[in-house]
Amino acid sequence: IRAMGDKAEARARMIKSGVPVVPGFQDADDEQALARAAEQIGYPILIKAAAGGGGKAMRVVGTASDFTEELAAARREAMNAFGDARVILEKYVANARHIEFQILADKFGNTIHLFERECSIQRRHQKIIEETPSPLLDDELRERMGNAAVAAARAVNYENAGTIEFIVDPDTTELTTGLDLAQWQIRIARGERYDERSIQPRGHALECRVYAEDPSNHFLPSTGRVLDLQLPNMPGVRADAGIATGDEASAFYDPLLVKLIAYAETRDAALAKMQNALREFCLLGVTTNVEFLQMVLAHETFREGRATTGFIENELQSWNVKRETSNVNAAVAAVGLMELLEKKESSGEAASDNDPYSPWRTNGAFRMGG
Repeated sequence: IRAMGDKAEARARMIKSGVPVVPGFQDADDEQALARAAEQIGYPILIKAAAGGGGKAMRVVGTASDFTEELAAARREAMNAFGDARVILEKYVANARHIEFQILADKFGNTIHLFERECSIQRRHQKIIEETPSPLLDDELRERMGNAAVAAARAVNYENAGTIEFIVDPDTTELTTGLDLAQWQIRIARGERYDERSIQPRGHALECRVYAEDPSNHFLPSTGRVLDLQLPNMPGVRADAGIATGDEASAFYDPLLVKLIAYAETRDAALAKMQNALREFCLLGVTTNVEFLQMVLAHETFREGRATTGFIENELQSWNVKRETSNVNAAVAAVGLMELLEKKESSGEAASDNDPYSPWRTNGAFRMGG
């Protein structure tokens, strides 16, 4: 995990093991060496934090004249976010497809892949929609990429669950393979051997990520108190929420609030389920990207499976939500919900975990297997 967490070391190990990587440079970190490498790779190039992730400290550089300024900006952001200003360079592939392969490995040398997730719908280099299987891959390319993912994991003697990312010119995995990844992470950590059964994906799954952000204002994070949260409740739809009614959406944490996952036998049926789930989803008090997600799912390019990493920038750059509810009505509803929450809190009625069997309700020791 330590080797793969450092992008410079990870690239070096992948190259040494013969795993295909995007052309790039990770052998030195001084500005002159990086500038020479950028010229050799050929613009446009992508500057990436060596110690980071999550789309932070990444800069696309189109020409040599912009390199010094963008390098300094990437270093500053990397230091602020990760405490490490080192960077690597990669060739920037515009309008690519971002595809991840889920892998699972135990300490006995068993390493498998659990097929792919298409993650091309993203903003600020962060995905907002995942689906599996990818509309792009055929069986031959899927096999080649899966074998490369397994080779990458074996190159660093990886154990447990992980993800290998590809650029082509992933919760959804559990539903289409029937495997509980969280359970297997714990079991492998306990030293159990993974039984290499034959795994075949079935059906189609979509995941939409609900963020506290305003897509009509450059996806800037939004903050506030969650006055009401109603999650969809329907067959084939799962909601993994990290927030509840009464909680605060803060600027100091990741704006991801809820993951909605829909599963069906076909892609069209999964899309229909997800659209219904987004219509049923209700979160008041904080601006979210729900309307934007609905727009993406309805877009012809996405429905035809042709969307790339440049989809939002190229086709939805000027998107702006049209609010059907008047500001007056919204304000009245917000005031009423706020008063209701305050009454509940003053009476001691808290929105807490009501599961009597939850291990988090006791102070005693908790351990898998007793």
